[in-house]
Formats: sequence, structure tokens, C-alpha cells
Amino acid sequence: MQPTVEKEVGRSPRPPAFGKPRIVFVEPRTDVLHAFERLLKQDLTRWDLVFVHTFEQAFGAMEVTPADVVVASIDPGSLDDIVALERLKASHPMAVRLVFGAPALRENVVRVAPLCHQYLIKPFDVLRLHDRLDRALAMRELVVQPALRAAVGDTESLPSPPPVLLELRAALDARGTNAATVARIVEEDPALAAKLLQLANSAFFGTSRKYAAGTVVSIEDAVILLGMSTVEQLALLTGLFVAFEGDEDTLGLSPEGLRRHATLVAEIAGNLMTSRRFAEEAFIGGLLHDIGKLVLASRFSDSYRRIGPESRRQGVPVWRAETEAYGASHAEVGAYLLGCWGLPRIVVEAVAYHHRPSLLGRTHFDPVGAVHVAEALVQEMDAAASGQTQGVDVGLDSAYLDSTNALGRMRVFRDIARDVARRV
Repeated sequence: MQPTVEKEVGRSPRPPAFGKPRIVFVEPRTDVLHAFERLLKQDLTRWDLVFVHTFEQAFGAMEVTPADVVVASIDPGSLDDIVALERLKASHPMAVRLVFGAPALRENVVRVAPLCHQYLIKPFDVLRLHDRLDRALAMRELVVQPALRAAVGDTESLPSPPPVLLELRAALDARGTNAATVARIVEEDPALAAKLLQLANSAFFGTSRKYAAGTVVSIEDAVILLGMSTVEQLALLTGLFVAFEGDEDTLGLSPEGLRRHATLVAEIAGNLMTSRRFAEEAFIGGLLHDIGKLVLASRFSDSYRRIGPESRRQGVPVWRAETEAYGASHAEVGAYLLGCWGLPRIVVEAVAYHHRPSLLGRTHFDPVGAVHVAEALVQEMDAAASGQTQGVDVGLDSAYLDSTNALGRMRVFRDIARDVARRV
């Protein structure tokens, strides 16, 4: 039975600011546990760190004070470890679960994937671990309502990181991984392989001397052209939408419609940036900017079906109606999930602030702003196509545009958006 969202989440007072994040490490080997303690000693000022040998000790420690993150060493082929992770997910749904172990067989990855947010490959350096922890904790204050955080972490209807994504991360973390290795993993997922080829042949990426748009026919060539990071994030996006296909009546929204919208926003956002790195980050942010809608619609299907009609009745954007009902919008919920899954911070920020980039207080136009402008321009074009040419508020953040000197470039941005829309 689903909770009454408006009573449990939306109407509760805003909780106080979070204290120091608590991270529990579970490692059976004493020497490794002591190594963690030494390596993370300097982090005691910003993190509350707990080091234990077993899951039972971790559960005991978490009964006293819940953890924000659990970093656990497991054997992906061990039934005992799988059972412990299942118990951890069920009893502490708000904790981000980072699991590390040896490279796993595909069947073991499939078993672990629904139980953890990230799977890290041994051995890994502490700098990489720092980065993963920072990413996991970065967005925890965006979704402050405990009932909503628990719902996002516990629901069985919420998709886990696709197994192919965990395999890709394992390969990318390993030394000596090349495009051929990544291509072999991608080829095991037909939906992802098709999406990679589609993207590689788009006008946005098909601009190199070697690969013209419409000429990429092999997965390996697509991996080389798109880059490892883009392939990794595309695996996530494809897995998410595939998980929801056929559920339009239940969700009250169209996953395929969201996919088309996200793809157009991504293409436009990427083309608004002048550097390749920023373009890739804007592109991924655009692809993922609305996934919080899938999370809310899948977890709170009864009430979420009323969000669209309610926003139209009140004449407010959907994200404002979501915030009123749940205490957070799809932007914050999506960013919270992606932060748990360890996506790059700039991508998570683009998702979190794509409606109100001015909240970040930046004075330069970056991928966050590109996703914001791209979505607004898509809404503008959609309104024009439907004959709504007067009084349409597409939600442009004028304070942000003014502070970044982007206001004077809106005519150019509109030309770019129209050109991309004709090609996509």
C-alpha cells in the first residue's frame, strides 16, 4: 500500500539542516580496514566514520545512529553477502549503498545491481573513493523529507543501475580497457547498442574528420567517437527508459515521450556550448534532466496522475505542483538519485537546477545553464507548433541569464535550437 504522499511528505515541515554525514565501512580484513582508517583520517572533521568487520556489526551501529552511506566489501558470488545487502536495503533505505569487490561474472552483477547504488572494483585508490563519496553526498539536502528519501531508496518499482552499467564501470575502472572491450559489453545489450549507433550517427557527434554523420556502423567506432563517459551515461539512460516501457497507463505519463523530449533537449544543450567537454556534460545533463518524473510517477502513481491536471488548473509549472505535493520536484529527486549512483557533479547539478540555475549563484554560462535554456526553448517551440503564440511562460530564469551575459545571446540560441530540431 502506497503512503498518502500529501500527508507524509508534502505537508510535513521542512526538517532541520543535516549534520555531519555518517559513513559506515564494512570490511572483513583487518589490514584493509586499518588502511581505510589511515587513509581517511583527515576526513574526520567533515565525516563521521565508522569501521566494522561484519554486516551484523554495521546493523548494530546503525540501530543507534543511521548511516548516510554504507561502503561494504562483498563477494558478489556469496549468498550470505547478497542476503545482507537485501537486509540493508530493506532496513535502511535512505542509506546510499556503495559496494566494492572483485570484477564479477555477469550473472553475479545481475544479482548485485538491484541492491546497491554503485559497484566499485578492487583495488581502487582513495582519491577515487573520495570522489564517489562526495558525489553520493552532494545532493542529500535537496530531498530533505525522510518519507520521500525512504520511498526513493526502498521502492521496488524504482529501477536499479542497469547491469550493463555496472559492467561498463568495472571495465572503465580497470587498467588497459580499450574501445574493443567496451564494445563487447555494449553488444550484449541490444537496446543500448542501437542507441549508441543512433547517437554516433547524429549531426551533433558526427562531425570529426574520420566519422561523418550517418557513417558509423560498428559499436567500437561508436565508442571511440562518443567517448567512454558518454557511453557510460547513455547506458544509464537507456536502462531507465527500457525499465518503464509499456507502463504509460500506470504512470500517467509517456516514457517514450519523455525520451524524445530528453533527446531533443540534450542535442540543443550540447550545441549551445563551445567546448567539447562542456558540450558532452550539457548533453548528458539534458538526457537525464527529467528522470525524476519517472521516479515520482512509478512510486506515487495514484497521486502523480493528478499532477499534470493540477498544474494546468493552477496555471503553474509541473515542478511547482510536484513540490507542493511531495516537498521536492522531479529535478531534486532525479538529482538525488543520480548523486547516489555516482554521476559527475556537473551533470547532477544540471538535473537539480535545470529550472532555476540562478540558485547556484554562478556568473558564467555552463552546462547547467545550457540544459535550462534548451528545455525552455523546446517548450517554446512546442507551444508555437500547437498554435500558442501569446502569453506562453517557458520559465526562463532571467536572473541567471542576466548574470551570465547570456540574455543577449538568446536570438542565437533560438536559431541553434530550431536548426537542431529540424535535424533530430
